[in-house]
Amino acid sequence: MKKQSSSAKKEQIKKEIWSIEQIALEAKQCIAYSYYFYQPKTNDETEYINTSQHLRYLRIIIYKMAIIELVKLFSFSKTNDKYNLIGFIRKLKHDGHYGNFQISNEKILEWETLISQNKSAIICITNLRDKVYAHTDSNKERYLNGDITFDQTNKLIEIAESIIQEIYIKIFDSEVDFSSPIFDRDRFEIVEVLSRAWKDKLKVYDDYFEHRRNG
Repeated sequence: MKKQSSSAKKEQIKKEIWSIEQIALEAKQCIAYSYYFYQPKTNDETEYINTSQHLRYLRIIIYKMAIIELVKLFSFSKTNDKYNLIGFIRKLKHDGHYGNFQISNEKILEWETLISQNKSAIICITNLRDKVYAHTDSNKERYLNGDITFDQTNKLIEIAESIIQEIYIKIFDSEVDFSSPIFDRDRFEIVEVLSRAWKDKLKVYDDYFEHRRNG
């Protein structure tokens, strides 16, 4: 087999890390939206969401998407989830496909340690994806109450971002802006507007029935 030139391999790793970056960004945005629907800015928004079957449904769907995207990043499978970080790190080892980029053994060990320290969270989201969301497992109830928190999912995003950023700095002498191009919690006002309108509508009804009662 003809050996790849260094420029061809650099272009290959650039495409691969870009794909990983896009998955990480999608996961981050889904988590941010999902967290807002579970923990909005005001009590009125919380009340409105909990009474709206549409928003309750949306927050579940968005959370599912977040889990599915996260698993793509942290899959332990060597055959599925092509752009997973665990397989990518293996390629960066000195005897791996991208070994010529000379990422230090210490840095690779640091990344592997971070992933290992969060293995229980990775197993939990993988079970949710494989047994509940992507497939209908006969024993899916045992996985529905998996011990996974937003803090844990955010930690996984932080790990992914740190690895991606390091690759861009070391190999491409550039940096990545991980800020969401869409979601901004401080400017996300849809639920607030809807909850205010809902409250105003309830007040109209209350005033009407109060007037009827008092003749």
